[in-house]
Amino acid sequence: MKDWAESGALYDMSSVWDEFDLESIIPQGVANSMSFGGNYYGLPFVVEMNNVLYWNENVLAEGGVPAPPYDSWDDFFAAAEAFNAPGKSFWGGGYSPDWFGMAKSLMIGASYFGPEYAERIMNGKATAEDFRGTLELHTRIFGYANKDYVSANSITGGAEAAGAGLAGMAILGPWGHPRFVKNDLVFDEEWNLGALPGTPTFVYYPTTFMVFEQSKAPEAAAAMALTGLLLDTQQIICPSKGAVPARTDV
Repeated sequence: MKDWAESGALYDMSSVWDEFDLESIIPQGVANSMSFGGNYYGLPFVVEMNNVLYWNENVLAEGGVPAPPYDSWDDFFAAAEAFNAPGKSFWGGGYSPDWFGMAKSLMIGASYFGPEYAERIMNGKATAEDFRGTLELHTRIFGYANKDYVSANSITGGAEAAGAGLAGMAILGPWGHPRFVKNDLVFDEEWNLGALPGTPTFVYYPTTFMVFEQSKAPEAAAAMALTGLLLDTQQIICPSKGAVPARTDV
């Protein structure tokens, strides 16, 4: 976003921020992520995360392995190797479509290789060794997944498998919980969630609307983006999506 803003590719939304006094209701950290050179080039929609690990307690117990949280990736792979439940897998896939698979890959890679890895990836400074390590890591993880879910063309495919009792666990954003609730699983007894191995916390980021200068109607596009910040919209979307509101007065 910074490169686009500084190159003049993005429409300046500062007037929208001023007219609706958005600085008074948008968390400063979120606002700062959209401000470059004193101007605003985006409007936040929600704040969410992609590194939530969901697991099915029943499936893992059936497979004879302990449930997360795991202190390290060594513990994760030890459990994956020992898992034995015929017809079920330790890991739920669901990395498609490509854009979401990239986000999941980054979150898992950052947990496994460390924050410096994530910084290199995000700033276009990744090395050949970074990519080689990423491919090897995910090849290893997918070795513990049902083949039906390795290439499932669904963002929620892995969590759907875990919720249905076909897989032990999966990674998804905050919208994973309905996949367990709809199967009448009891939270904290039959299913649970937490951070990835070796990760002390979740990674939060704002989902953002931007408008490009080449838009035929940038003002109309900005007005449409603003509807996502309306109080009614936030009150409806955030609970159903499991996301954190982008405004502080919800």
